[in-house]
Amino acid sequence: MALETSSGPAIIRFVGGLDNRSMETELPEGTLRVCENLDVTRSGSLLSRLGLRSVSAGNYHSSYTPGHGRFVLMVKNGTLGILSGDESFSSLVSLIQNAPINYAELNGDVFWMTPYQRGRVDSSGVPGYWGLNTPFIVSASAIASGGLYAGDYQVTLTSVHQGMESGAPATTTVTVPEGGGISITVPAGGTFNIYVSNTNGTAFELRYTATATSGATVNIGAGTRGRLLDSLLAVPPRPGSALCAYKGRLWIAEGNTLWFTSERSPHWLFPNVGFFRESAPITGIGAVDDGIYIGTSTAIVFLQGNEPASMTRRVVSVDAGIVAGTVCNQLPFDVASNSEQRNQCTWLDTNGYPCIGKPSGVIVKPTLNRYSAGPLLNGLSAYRVREGIRQLLFASTSDVNSFNTNPNDVVIAEEFVHGA
Repeated sequence: MALETSSGPAIIRFVGGLDNRSMETELPEGTLRVCENLDVTRSGSLLSRLGLRSVSAGNYHSSYTPGHGRFVLMVKNGTLGILSGDESFSSLVSLIQNAPINYAELNGDVFWMTPYQRGRVDSSGVPGYWGLNTPFIVSASAIASGGLYAGDYQVTLTSVHQGMESGAPATTTVTVPEGGGISITVPAGGTFNIYVSNTNGTAFELRYTATATSGATVNIGAGTRGRLLDSLLAVPPRPGSALCAYKGRLWIAEGNTLWFTSERSPHWLFPNVGFFRESAPITGIGAVDDGIYIGTSTAIVFLQGNEPASMTRRVVSVDAGIVAGTVCNQLPFDVASNSEQRNQCTWLDTNGYPCIGKPSGVIVKPTLNRYSAGPLLNGLSAYRVREGIRQLLFASTSDVNSFNTNPNDVVIAEEFVHGA
């Protein structure tokens, strides 16, 4: 070896590199017999290779880094939690079923979902509800005093919690005598906003009137009304198998139905109008600047437009669908020569080709005619930057015959003559 000294620390160089042919007692100066997890540069200095180390034991899956980058969300032993910068794990929510989680970010919150439950985590790492249950039918009756005009009044209520408001059930009609009022009793176990229409008003004229807590009875009479009710007949979002955010809404795939939340609140879903239907179960959804890719096991369609009422549906692939679990919506603008600087997404198709979904329903397959992973059924995807190189990673978990295809370590060795 070569030893350089100066006023600073000693510098050891191995200009001869690795020698595994000479006897250990006959190694030439400046050579190494063993060089584990290190690379020798041409100048003889050593570089440490990037590798893996154990951070925490357990059964982990469904990792996700929010856009702010302050922590990582993941599931450990059936519990959703946070892995912080100091590599400590903090539990947030116990899962009903230890199933893979889908994530989407909207308004600074991360919304998460399995086919069995849903929730959200704010930018500080605090868990919260995603949607509140709609109250049951309102208990309301007329009373003799209150100063109201005679006529029919529509009444309903919503539940509220930490600034979040639920949908409202169908209205109850109360016939009030001249000068009378309305007595309303709210359910036990929560806080509720009460909405009442004007005299002989419709269900679309309901305005905020009062707030009541757990089983209280409130008498409503003449007086100033507040804001209009926006969530009549809304329900909480439904759990599903795929999730993305697009144009201020959250889009949820459940079976062959694509649900979308209200533009006014991600906690409201209107089940009578808030959906699109496909002919087969949806395996993946991905958002771009001007629409959403919807994949089944055999085809892909593009739903184009800004508002659901004006969206157009177009089939963009009939020879392959989307492998469940492989859609990645965190792709940067400029990946894959995206000169337009617009949102795009990626997935693995059922023929085994990585795909990049661009605006206007254009699908790019970078490895077409060069590499295919083969027909697949389920998988995983991730985007990362490693040593300045941006990478899209795909892994299959089962093929079309449902055989396990999880990656395994395999050693492939070949001998080379030193110096050749």
